[in-house]
Amino acid sequence: SYHPVSVDGKELKIIVRGGAPTSTYSAHALCYVCSTQSWLSRERILTASDMKGRRLDGEGGRIAGGGRERSSVVGTSRRGRDKDENKDSDEESGDSNKDDSLLKAEASNRLAKFQEMLMPEDRYVDVTQLREQARHGIPKQMRGEVWKYLIGVAPNENKEKHFQKDLKHSRDEDPATFQKIRRDVTKFIAKNPKLKSKVLDLQLGRLVRAHLHSRPSLEYRSGLVHIIGICSAVVDKQFEVYVMFRRILDLNTYYENPDDHDGKRLSVFLALLRRFLPSLANLFLKKGLSPNRWALLWIQDLLASSLPLKCTLRLWDTYLAEKDGWELHLYVCLAILAMCEEDLQELDGEELTWYLQHLPSFDMDLVLLRARNMRKEALLVPGRSRAVKKMKRQKS
Repeated sequence: SYHPVSVDGKELKIIVRGGAPTSTYSAHALCYVCSTQSWLSRERILTASDMKGRRLDGEGGRIAGGGRERSSVVGTSRRGRDKDENKDSDEESGDSNKDDSLLKAEASNRLAKFQEMLMPEDRYVDVTQLREQARHGIPKQMRGEVWKYLIGVAPNENKEKHFQKDLKHSRDEDPATFQKIRRDVTKFIAKNPKLKSKVLDLQLGRLVRAHLHSRPSLEYRSGLVHIIGICSAVVDKQFEVYVMFRRILDLNTYYENPDDHDGKRLSVFLALLRRFLPSLANLFLKKGLSPNRWALLWIQDLLASSLPLKCTLRLWDTYLAEKDGWELHLYVCLAILAMCEEDLQELDGEELTWYLQHLPSFDMDLVLLRARNMRKEALLVPGRSRAVKKMKRQKS
């Protein structure tokens, strides 16, 4: 797994095999060594044992753990270590090249398959087949077109006229809401700087205000900016972004009556957390970490503001492709917590909050697999959470 870390303004990555870093500090410590010592290059493969017990001690760069400073780490066996590392590096380079070739071939075949499904000879797109393939991930070149089929978005002149009308009245929003939307657009751009020009060109804030104008009963929620931001990452036209955004909200029943659902879904999630991850539930309680500062955000914006963009897009491929994809969301949140439990156990106070609001990258296929297993266990085991039972009764 890759762990990006910023050190002195430079973004570095460490590669972990055999386990995750024991803590955020150990990752910083090793990245600090990477940036200051020539013998430990940025490309070196680091194992979990390399990370264990190493921390940055203060501003001077001293590494705690083993009682050695940076100068002594270079130490006596540097030549032998260099020789071994060069040998290992050659072997790993060969394996890496083979893996890269296989991945490229697989990606190329997958892209060709989606292109064939979207451009059939009989001009009929088999949406059932498209859903089956899309649930395993969609090539980024095809994601926009595939999502349109999955959510049933098609060109419509009448809808476009209504859109222009809503857009015209989007400037009538009250100043307080305007400032909130502007603030959240700024946050989205800061999190996804590569989308800055697109976000500004598409006027995402104005599109959110247009949506609120068309549904006066709704109040603004910060998750709306992040959801429409994800839509802007897959389609290019303003009208397409707007229609896709509204359609996703329609499909996700949570947004039909968000005020009614907030407390209910949060209660269900916390009940599941206590059942599947009791040690983490106790940790959050002990540290006084309010679920409103992270869990509510995860629920409201479908992890769009907390996960890296690439992970969110992959996750939504499955949500949109599966008939009950949105029902998996709470279990996806649990699976993510389970996969980073070791890191979370070593963090305190504000560090915990920051981590949960700025999640690292995950293998989303593994996250989804774990989430499905958790959901199956919650629904099949006789002693499942009362909150889950209640939620199902309300839905039926």
